[in-house]
Amino acid sequence: HQMRYRYQWRSDSDMAFEVPTGTIVSRQEAPFADLFDSRISAMYYANIEEDLQDNQPIQRVLSQDGAKSAVVAVLQTRQNWYGVLVCKSNQVNTFDQRYIEFVQAVANQIAIGIENQLLFNAAQSERERLQTILSTLPTGVMVLDPETFVPILVNDGISYLLGREVNMSEPFSANTYNLYRTGTDTYYPESELPIFLAAQTGLSEMADDLALVEEDYHIDLLMNAAPIFDNDGNQTAIVAAFQDIRNLRSLEQTLQENLRTTISSYEAQRSFTQAATLDDVLDTIIQQMEQIEPDN
Repeated sequence: HQMRYRYQWRSDSDMAFEVPTGTIVSRQEAPFADLFDSRISAMYYANIEEDLQDNQPIQRVLSQDGAKSAVVAVLQTRQNWYGVLVCKSNQVNTFDQRYIEFVQAVANQIAIGIENQLLFNAAQSERERLQTILSTLPTGVMVLDPETFVPILVNDGISYLLGREVNMSEPFSANTYNLYRTGTDTYYPESELPIFLAAQTGLSEMADDLALVEEDYHIDLLMNAAPIFDNDGNQTAIVAAFQDIRNLRSLEQTLQENLRTTISSYEAQRSFTQAATLDDVLDTIIQQMEQIEPDN
């Protein structure tokens, strides 16, 4: 294992460090290496010169600035070891047990703070990476909290498809964004909306009968939604993808019209072939003209 000198500070900012920040050393060469695997959370050296006669490197480190006694508290959490917090005095036997416990309590808070900051930085980097990916997708994408259904992340495409900016502090709902069931004048039932179904079932869900209807705006939508789980199997988010399927709906209508035309032509041909007299032919022609005559 290797360790890096990541943070160093002195009361005298003009004094150079013995080891430059950023230097990588082996675990055995690191200062206070004997504390790495120790269950002792803090060490007290009442007299640095006498207590550390057998450990000259540590004695040199602690006796800098004329220090005579020191408390060394470990900066560690359950999963990580970040170093030590050193408090020194220019007099021997300065610190009592209460002060040692206080230093260790401060060290614990520092370690937790460092770990939280590192976790936050990692989460922020992941968030930025995800946002970059979302921005490149051709569909509208929304990432929601699985419990509150408040949007966490969105890309530019979703605002275009929904015809408005996404409210990042309000739970998603069909009513808010005027999502109707295609061909009806009723809002899409939220119990059947893929976003809520995915959170409930833990599976990917899809619906292609959504329509966003505004006064001057109508768009048919395909919605896919899927849950995201952490390593413990807990839902951490719901990802919903929205796709414009107006072209698909138009193609379906064209196919339906072509099918009706084909059927009508077939029926007309059959009627003509079955006509036995001139009157039957004329009746067939009139019937066909009535079928294609536009409504007034």
